[in-house]
Amino acid sequence: MAEITKDEITELVLSEFAEHDIVDVVFRWNMNKTRLGVAKFQKDWWGNRTPVALELSELLFYALDDKWTMVNTVYHELGHIVAVRDFGNRGWGHGHVWKRVATDLGCNVDRPCGRLDKEVMDYKYTAHCDCGRMKEFGFHKLGSNWKNTLNGNMRRYYTCPKCDSRLKVRQNY
Repeated sequence: MAEITKDEITELVLSEFAEHDIVDVVFRWNMNKTRLGVAKFQKDWWGNRTPVALELSELLFYALDDKWTMVNTVYHELGHIVAVRDFGNRGWGHGHVWKRVATDLGCNVDRPCGRLDKEVMDYKYTAHCDCGRMKEFGFHKLGSNWKNTLNGNMRRYYTCPKCDSRLKVRQNY
């Protein structure tokens, strides 16, 4: 199977926008480290969603071994945009309305959503507990609670769900 380029992905998105009359939706590449793609929406006063952007991770595009995963991600995110545009809030999420729309667009809805794990991108921070009963987990950014934990300020901290002791945060790089 031929390799696909970033420019070809961009052309695919823009041609699908035109084919499905998607207007006022911006396409852009971002630098997400765990999420392949995202459809972004704006809510009005009554909670109705309007699609405003489709973003794909440039960082993960270059890290992927199988670039065709990104093509499926394009159709996955387009499915969200078209489902919400055509069916309102009933098209939100990964329910039956989205599945029907995404399948019609060409998305393989049986594949897992586009989140990549530690195998592709190493985490800058990891948290663990000394009890050993909780799996170590990682993250790329620190919220204010995690920063306090890392800096030794224990006014705010997170606890292990298994033993209720304080989690330890380590900066990896």
